[in-house]
Amino acid sequence: MASSSAMPSAPIFVGENYDFLCIKMKAMLTPLDLWEMIEQGFKLPESTVEQKISSDEQKLVKEKTTKNARAIAYLHSAIGEAIFPRIVNTTSAKEIWDILKVEFQGSHKVRAIKFQNLRRDFENLKMKPSESMKDNTSRIIDTVNQMKIYGDNISDKRIVNKTLCSLDNKFNFIIVTAIEESKDVDTLVPQELFGSLQAHESKVSGRNEGSSEGAFQAKHKQKSQNFKNNKKKANVQK
Repeated sequence: MASSSAMPSAPIFVGENYDFLCIKMKAMLTPLDLWEMIEQGFKLPESTVEQKISSDEQKLVKEKTTKNARAIAYLHSAIGEAIFPRIVNTTSAKEIWDILKVEFQGSHKVRAIKFQNLRRDFENLKMKPSESMKDNTSRIIDTVNQMKIYGDNISDKRIVNKTLCSLDNKFNFIIVTAIEESKDVDTLVPQELFGSLQAHESKVSGRNEGSSEGAFQAKHKQKSQNFKNNKKKANVQK
């Protein structure tokens, strides 16, 4: 059985999706009280060299030094081999993080361009003819999540309206039913709408499959009956 203090698995960063790395590492290090080493960093007081600090200060220095070392260990485990040489000589967790941030987060101008591209992608979202409701809503969720990472405080109402506008015309009945069940589209949350749309699509798909199977059976039965009638007619003629 693994120890409760064992290091949890860190995401391996290979140079892509730096923003996702930030979210995952913060979620991982905050409960361990190590995120402050990333944000604030830690430097040994100059007085430690001259041995002029109190016992309480020595205790604090030891605690911070240990935290810094643990945070570095987590970061090392999260960085791919191709990127590792960039940070191999660093001595603080914050220094490692700053190196990654400068290189992979991008400048303000670059991030602004990416953000505008995401907004454009969101506005142009349209359900593909052969796409399932689940795949369509997944694309919407992915785009919205990326927009939020870049700082867009997009409202539920906007997501709901965009989802309804993006659907193919063949789902008009499903849209109307989902709205009727929700009572008030202005207070409808995206997850509720997504679940409702997928449930209605599944229902309609099940009815269509049942109808197709029934039509096939009826056609087969009619064909069999025609064969029997023709055979009987032929025997009579003989």
